[in-house]
Amino acid sequence: NAGFARATNQGIALARSEYVLVHNPDVAMRPDCLEQLVAFADDHPAAGSFCPKLLGHPGGDELSATRSNGEILDAAGLRLTRSRVGRNRGEGERDRGQYDRAEEVFGAPGACALYRRSSLVASVADGEFFDESFFAYKEDVDLAWRLRLRGFAGWFVPTAIAYHRRSWRRPAGFGRRRLALPANVRLLSLRNHLSLLVKNEQWPNLWRDGPFVAARVVGVLALLVLLEPWRWRTLRGWLSLVPSLRRKRQSIQQGATATPAALRRWFGRVPPT
Repeated sequence: NAGFARATNQGIALARSEYVLVHNPDVAMRPDCLEQLVAFADDHPAAGSFCPKLLGHPGGDELSATRSNGEILDAAGLRLTRSRVGRNRGEGERDRGQYDRAEEVFGAPGACALYRRSSLVASVADGEFFDESFFAYKEDVDLAWRLRLRGFAGWFVPTAIAYHRRSWRRPAGFGRRRLALPANVRLLSLRNHLSLLVKNEQWPNLWRDGPFVAARVVGVLALLVLLEPWRWRTLRGWLSLVPSLRRKRQSIQQGATATPAALRRWFGRVPPT
């Protein structure tokens, strides 16, 4: 298992089409989902990523595009908090039509996303579309951030609908949410969150939101010390990545066309109610 990021990069490298669809095996699309995404993308040539409305799937042996989990939302695009934590917009909410309007979002969840291939090529960091050092988890947030830095918008397309069958769901609450994650995901979550900051953060925005960013990191580290001290090896392993992360940062920031103010509007944006 080479990881989600490397395996997906292998597929993207083989693509010659105008668009690339990234699609998890636990997602089923309605028959017209891809058609809706492509049609919307054709009408928005300056955008780089497009995502459908993802609804929960009730599970079972058969993954179907005609069954839903009581119309519970799985994702309506990605948002980023002021502490720089990526969240699925609307996750766990009942679909009451609050996300039935096409709108710009921070980016597209990796479970099901349509990317304009030219935007992926323009946003490559150190020869990689998805950062392969992430292995899995938060690599979609990293790519969304890089696309935004290069000036490529992300759009949520509500007429495109798919169903996502997850093996686990995050409960409410910071501590409960983290402890509900599988152990390997908790390890990757901390490591990849730090990598996100090193690669993509802009100093003016970090100056503004530094207390929020620091509080999140300190909170996670405190949980680590109190509940899982043996996992400090994660940080030791992450330190070995810092030289390559700094090299990627230099490439990303030199190619950035979006100002810190343009990125700032996406940090902490409140979802609709």
